[in-house]
Amino acid sequence: MSDKYRDSVRGLCSNYDGEKNNDFLTPRNRLAPNPEDFSALYTLPVAECKSVAQNLRMMEKSLPRDSPRFQNVVSDRDAGRSTHPKNNWGPQSSPKSLKNQKNTIVRTKVIPYNDQTCFTLRPLPTCVPGTEPQSVRTVLFPVFCLPNGDSANRLADRINRGANPDLSQKSPSMKVKLDIPERCSPAA
Repeated sequence: MSDKYRDSVRGLCSNYDGEKNNDFLTPRNRLAPNPEDFSALYTLPVAECKSVAQNLRMMEKSLPRDSPRFQNVVSDRDAGRSTHPKNNWGPQSSPKSLKNQKNTIVRTKVIPYNDQTCFTLRPLPTCVPGTEPQSVRTVLFPVFCLPNGDSANRLADRINRGANPDLSQKSPSMKVKLDIPERCSPAA
């Protein structure tokens, strides 16, 4: 479909903006609760269907309006929130096993890959400077990739300076194998 059709209501084709949460945008810029009601609101009333179509149009007035959805663009660290890892980065981890890890921090990883730079969707456990992993485990982890350029470089620089941006809303570009430290101890 041509880009000239983007970001405006195009009937049953939705508004073609890549957002699944507003695919059922009705003719009056409201969100239909299901595909059946959505498609029925685009039907032209004829004599035998007139009462059904009128009922649906009346129901449409009670539907919520589409409104902008703001996303979190401030990292957890910038907002002063805890960056303690949750129990969702690997099947065998537990908060108890990570709680005693004074030599472990969580960081978003930057991974150069061909002509792009990839970033982990969530911060992962990493050994603090001056320590080294005593045991590691390989995990297949989703990453978000950007083509090499200004955007990728700026994001990588922010991460290298200590930011942990929230990339969890980004669609994964691929999965990569990463070595995650289970235990870190001071370097010898």
